[in-house]
Amino acid sequence: MRLLELREDDYIGDEEVGEALAYVESFLVRRLIAGVATGNLNRIFQRLAVQLGAEEEVPHAVRVALSPARLYWPSDEQLREEIRSRAFYWQGRTVQQKLILRRIEESLGSKERVDLADKRITIEHVLPQSMTTDWLGELSHEGDDADLLHRQLVHTLGNLTLSGYNSELSNNSFAAKRKQLGQSGLVMNQEIAACERWGKAEILARADRLADRAIAIWPGPEESGRGSATSRDWTLLHSALAVLPAATWTSYSDLAELIGSHPVPVGVHLASVPVLNAHRVLSRSGQVSENFRWTDPDEDRDVHEVLRTEGISFDGAGRASADQHITAREIAELLGLPIAADLAESEAADDGSLSPETLTSREQRFLRQLNEASGPQAAGAVQRLLEHWRSRGGDLQYGTSASASCAPVIKVGGQSLYAIRFYAKSAEIPFGLLRKRKPFDDPALREELRQRLNDAPGVDIPVAKLELYPPIKNTQLANVAVSDVVVAALDWFMAMVTASDEHAGDAP
Repeated sequence: MRLLELREDDYIGDEEVGEALAYVESFLVRRLIAGVATGNLNRIFQRLAVQLGAEEEVPHAVRVALSPARLYWPSDEQLREEIRSRAFYWQGRTVQQKLILRRIEESLGSKERVDLADKRITIEHVLPQSMTTDWLGELSHEGDDADLLHRQLVHTLGNLTLSGYNSELSNNSFAAKRKQLGQSGLVMNQEIAACERWGKAEILARADRLADRAIAIWPGPEESGRGSATSRDWTLLHSALAVLPAATWTSYSDLAELIGSHPVPVGVHLASVPVLNAHRVLSRSGQVSENFRWTDPDEDRDVHEVLRTEGISFDGAGRASADQHITAREIAELLGLPIAADLAESEAADDGSLSPETLTSREQRFLRQLNEASGPQAAGAVQRLLEHWRSRGGDLQYGTSASASCAPVIKVGGQSLYAIRFYAKSAEIPFGLLRKRKPFDDPALREELRQRLNDAPGVDIPVAKLELYPPIKNTQLANVAVSDVVVAALDWFMAMVTASDEHAGDAP
């Protein structure tokens, strides 16, 4: 508004307004890519508006005002490193991520404009989120731990693209994806298809090419007088640990995935700086790190005893209970990161407008992945549960993402509610989504659902996950005693939703 005011008073013209706004856009985009917290943006721009005067070169003044190191406007060098290593998929909202990818695509001379309003256009992980035997073999050639390499690379910008064929691409091998991407009208997809294979070298090489494009599109800060480079912004890490509930734990790998880092720097930072709840960060296996030390040299408590006192259960090998583990996605949900809401809502999209052919295709894809990942016994148990749901008058909703899913839904008031969503390896209880939907916005009802599910042998959903997405392994459902409890819980869920809808209809 201040820029438009200066333009109206004839102090600057359209060209100067455009140049100044380009610096503002770059400031926002580069910070988003780098995962910089957005909480202070209002204060930054309010102060900037007051500073701008008619007697100065306005675009230059905007750039200089936003350039101090303390404001975390990444330099070209920093941006390049962030694009190579940060989990871009966790940054901002889905539409913001699409916009950045679209701008890069347009800079490549693309003649096919990406319509961000088209829900068929989604962000595709070339290296899939769910690993398969083919992809493990592909990454094993790198000489590093394939699983660790996957976690480090899968959500980075170098591995992401735009596609209208996300479900068709699925978790297919790169050879199959390459053929599909080669038929795309997008230049960035044709460039991916030109690669013989898709591993660490290719992802990082593409990240460097995308960084070149990003640097050309979004100019960096004024370097003169900028001072020494700031260290990494650990705000998101500190915030993540601050919201970690008692009786839960997370891993160095989950935190690294969330903030876009390697687990080692996360461990080094937590070992050197006092951070709330840092003792709740364990190894991926749930064990206390051999290198764990309290940052307070006078602290001599046994960390295992501290965690037990807080409610963490350990097995005989010193591994914390997997049921009490908080994943990167769940931390994103606890923090209220926009991408967490986008992911939950995208899976809850209604299938009502889909053709029978599309539904059949999604059903077949789900059953294929379910059988491959969980085995025929568990797959049979899941299918029997879904058939029971349909016999009660419920519907089935198949997810659109590459990791196939199916939810037994009941449709009320134009919304589809579900108490469980099945994926290839596990079933997810969507407390995080239910808390925004009547009647399960009532925490007492969510608690009753949790208790009913916990009646199943071997199922122990902690109360700390009452607003998250705790999983149950599909293989557990092969036990009739478990599947019977889950079926009974779903029957109760349907009765609660139906009763609530009837009461809503009686309201004046």
